[in-house]
Amino acid sequence: NFHPPPSLWPAMTEEVLGAEIDLEVLAGRNLVAKDTGWFRSNSSDPYVKVLVNGVKFGKTVTVKKSLDPEWNETFKIHLNQRQYSPSNELQLCIFDSDDVSRDDPMGEVRLKLGDLASGAMKLDMWHKVQPCAGCTDASGELHVKVSVVLRKPLCLKRGNKMPLNNSRLLVGLGWP
Repeated sequence: NFHPPPSLWPAMTEEVLGAEIDLEVLAGRNLVAKDTGWFRSNSSDPYVKVLVNGVKFGKTVTVKKSLDPEWNETFKIHLNQRQYSPSNELQLCIFDSDDVSRDDPMGEVRLKLGDLASGAMKLDMWHKVQPCAGCTDASGELHVKVSVVLRKPLCLKRGNKMPLNNSRLLVGLGWP
């Protein structure tokens, strides 16, 4: 079973066919209290919306009366060629759930997909929550684990071999 060295592997083009994002929204800490006042608890009922360039891909459950919520929720996001660009951002928007009025923004974390895909950003860390539209008093941090894998075309020629790191191989056939 001869496997050629990586220098002889078939060329991967720079064209990107899409991306797969594995995201875990783990926890928040020291988030801003939005339920304040005379008959309020000085806390929040936070949840996180997951967006890529403004398109919603998911939402965590709401954790009642907490400024240090734990979600431990996993999201798998598939982006096609039109949806992926290195300059696109994964947006994690934190909101305080309100039963009677509109949900209040609590801040956001934005991560560039290109930085995640290239390894320029640590993939398991606490990120500072930044102010956003409707929330100038954002505070705290959001703990996320995220990885981005780019799907690129692979051109094989007769006789070329390429070792596989796992037991799955996805094949798409197409003609010009």
